[in-house]
Amino acid sequence: MTNLTPEPGQALFARYASPPNELGYCGPVGAFDMAGSGEPTSGVAARARQFAGAWPYLEIVAATAGIDDPLDHRVVEAYWVGNDLLDRVDPGALVTGLAPSFADQVGGFWQVHLRRTSSRCQPSNVSGCTKNRMSFAGGSAG
Repeated sequence: MTNLTPEPGQALFARYASPPNELGYCGPVGAFDMAGSGEPTSGVAARARQFAGAWPYLEIVAATAGIDDPLDHRVVEAYWVGNDLLDRVDPGALVTGLAPSFADQVGGFWQVHLRRTSSRCQPSNVSGCTKNRMSFAGGSAG
C-alpha cells in the first residue's frame, strides 16, 4: 500500500521550501506544488533532492548528527529555522562539504573565497569565519 501522506520531515520541508520555490528562488520548477499535494512520500523526497542549495546542507547536518535521513524532521528544522543540531556542525567541515555543490554556481570568486576561508572557519576561530562570511556577502552585516 502506498503512503499518501508525507512523513513529518518531508511535509515540513515542503512547507518551508514552497514560498521561495514559488517565487523562483530555489528548487525545481513547480516543486512548491508538493506542499499539501498528498503525493506519495517518495515523490516529496525525490523533489527535495533536486534543491541544489538545501539538499547538501541537509545531508551535512544529518551526517554530523548521526541521522540517516536528511529529511528527518529534526534535520529539516535545523536547516530552515535552526535547532541544537547546528551546534554539532563544524563550520570548516561545512564549507568543505558544500564546496562541490556550489563551486560552479558563482564562478572563480567562490573557489578563491573557499580556499581563503576554509582554513579560517574552524571552531577555534569563529569570529574569522563570521567576518569572512560577511565580506563574501557584500561587506556589511545588514
